[in-house]
Amino acid sequence: MQLRLLYVSAPSKQSGGSFRSLMSLKYLSEFGIEPYLLTYKRYFKNVKEENLNVELAGNIDYIQKSNMLKYTLPAKVAEYLYTCRKCANKVAKKIIKKYGKDHFDAVYCHHENFNLIIFSYYLSNLLRIPKIALLCQSPFYYDDRIPKLRFYFSNIIYSGETLKRISKKITIMGVNKIEKRLLRKILKRFHLILSVSHSIPFEMGDEWLNKIKVLDPNTSYEHIEKTSESNNLHASYDAIFFARLVPEKGVLDLPLVWKKVLSKGINIKLAIAGKFYNKRVKNIFFKLIRSLSLGDHIDYLGFVPHGTLSSLLKSCRVMVYPSYLDSISMAVMESLSNNLPVVAYNIPAINFN
Repeated sequence: MQLRLLYVSAPSKQSGGSFRSLMSLKYLSEFGIEPYLLTYKRYFKNVKEENLNVELAGNIDYIQKSNMLKYTLPAKVAEYLYTCRKCANKVAKKIIKKYGKDHFDAVYCHHENFNLIIFSYYLSNLLRIPKIALLCQSPFYYDDRIPKLRFYFSNIIYSGETLKRISKKITIMGVNKIEKRLLRKILKRFHLILSVSHSIPFEMGDEWLNKIKVLDPNTSYEHIEKTSESNNLHASYDAIFFARLVPEKGVLDLPLVWKKVLSKGINIKLAIAGKFYNKRVKNIFFKLIRSLSLGDHIDYLGFVPHGTLSSLLKSCRVMVYPSYLDSISMAVMESLSNNLPVVAYNIPAINFN
């Protein structure tokens, strides 16, 4: 007998978590699980390779061609708290009308997103079935390290725009406290909470260490391949950084770090691969490159397809990863799988994995 799951997921098209989220859907049937995917209407529109790696685009294509996609959520489910309940009511009525009350065995929320956890909570209550959550990132933190870090970066990004900075501070510090309080109450009512890393319950606080089951193995690594010889490389680099180019991943730290390295008399070259998702961050990054005279020492490669990236790793001696925010880094895993040493900040995700 198969386990029928209402699989709630709205992964970002930018992250590695998105890749793992969609890839896992392909294999659930092997374990007797029949997933019914609930995701945003807009998610499958305008899928472009520059936004996704090739494997992720392939998984989206697989899902679209299968019978897996049963329902789509309106975009506003992620905008206001009250729409989560409204949307859950709407979806529950459709499910009951088509399948009856007893067709599904559980609601499975495959994301730590505040709105989707709330939506999944309401939906499971309306259908009177168990609720399960998988945390791919900490939904909140026992201290203010990450909120303060985000506020710090917003001050840099919106320097000179007082109103914008005040607005961001209210959003980051104020909304974060409200969401943290609500999520603590809601998650305690879930029947099962899973996570992909031991760092997640650790960063949520001591009370969650025994309430969250950490998956082991925590993700699929079969898409990671060791590099092979390639003649496609036109340049050789000493070091590489590849990730989403956002402040939390340390992209604004890289010019400062590399200036420090060069000041030691070590003349080495860094390649940066990835895509900027904020024009302000991109402008600040290149301003730092110019002001620190790093044009000859740092090459920005833009988005690099996975096959090319794998070959690029072979030319490097070290992977630099100054990320502040992670749970389990596929970039780090891929580098290590190719015997490429990694230099990273001392954060829980690196220590635990």
